[in-house]
Amino acid sequence: MNPRQGYTLLELMLVLALIVVAAGITFSLADVLLNSNKAAASQDQIRAALVKLRSRAMAEGRAYTFQVMNNAGQYKIAPDVESELTANSEDPPYQQETNLPEGVLFVKQKESLYGKTAPLGGSTYETAVIFHPDGTASADALLIFGVQGQTARAIRIRGLTGSIQQFDLNGQEVQP
Repeated sequence: MNPRQGYTLLELMLVLALIVVAAGITFSLADVLLNSNKAAASQDQIRAALVKLRSRAMAEGRAYTFQVMNNAGQYKIAPDVESELTANSEDPPYQQETNLPEGVLFVKQKESLYGKTAPLGGSTYETAVIFHPDGTASADALLIFGVQGQTARAIRIRGLTGSIQQFDLNGQEVQP
């Protein structure tokens, strides 16, 4: 009887197929985890920008707007044009345009994130909220954003108090 010296071609192909399947599963799970981290990081980024904006409005005595580009991952901070004439500050107003991590979009309704295709990107900024010098906001506002095909996240701004809360739109409040 002759002892076997190696592996057959069939055995090698089966092992290779198992490695390919395992790698495919690993990469798809890693993609889901990375995208959910992008949404969480965006939520923290937006909340920090809103808190900073509210503080700046109170410190400078001028109203500031937080504007978003719907179906895109961009937001802008700028002084409120209507109240700029009555501002109490001699410093030049603060302005900033920022992008969220790649793939994260602002949307008007959470269902926009669950479609098979991504919504078409926006081209103009829309005012989401105005922070006044007394710390209040112009009205209650809800900013909805997320990654296409994943759970939408939101930030709620209360008009009367200017308070900011984070949500994952499954009804759970996220602690900062």
